[in-house]
Order: sequence, then structure tokens, then C-alpha cells
Amino acid sequence: MLNILTKQETILLIAELEDVLLASMTKCNVKCLELLLADTIIFLDEFSHILDKDVVIETYRSKLINIYDIILYKRDIHVFESAVVVFSKLKVNGIYAMNKINDTFQYIRTWTKVEGEWKVIANSCTIMHH
Repeated sequence: MLNILTKQETILLIAELEDVLLASMTKCNVKCLELLLADTIIFLDEFSHILDKDVVIETYRSKLINIYDIILYKRDIHVFESAVVVFSKLKVNGIYAMNKINDTFQYIRTWTKVEGEWKVIANSCTIMHH
């Protein structure tokens, strides 16, 4: 489905959805994450593991990950005819598998409309080493 919003309207909408996504991550809001992530999402984590939606959702549902805080340093949104690519740089504080997280990450996310709703179809995460 083609995007019928203007480029600026699309940027504002996706920025808002990104904010909702980050808030959902910090609150472990599984229902919201399920709505924002496409069923066929491809998620490449910082360890180069390819994860599907079920694994990502179960990580939050089981509290394997617990994010206390996310600080957004940078966000660039690029609008294409039927997709939007978001680059973001984030500081993440929390716990994953009983290990402390206090790192800066770069994310590249691709949003597109799936059955009329904007969803993340691809996500890649890289840890920034100091």
C-alpha cells in the first residue's frame, strides 16, 4: 500500500511510532510491541543473531530483558515510496539475561504498511564500542 501522507507528515508519524516503540520497550508492553512489529519481522541483534517476532516478544514477556531507560541521541528518518527507514543512536540501561546493559546502540529500522497499519518489518542493532 502506498503512503498517502506527505513526506513531512510521514516523518512526524514515524517519529511518534518510534517513541511509542521505545516506551513499549522500557515498560515491557508486550501488547504494544506485538502491534508494532510485523509478524514476519527480521531482527538482527547486536550479536548477529537473526531473531523472529516470537523470540523478540518472548524476551520481553519472560522479563529476560528489563530496560530501565533509553536516551535518544540521534534519529534520522528517510521516507521512500512504500517504506520508511529510521536510523537511531540510543543509550540503553537495563538488564539482559542477568547481565547489566549500559551501552550505546545504533539501530536501523524499516517501517512499512502491513494490512493498512505501519509496522516494523526489519530491525538491525549494533553496539557501539568505545
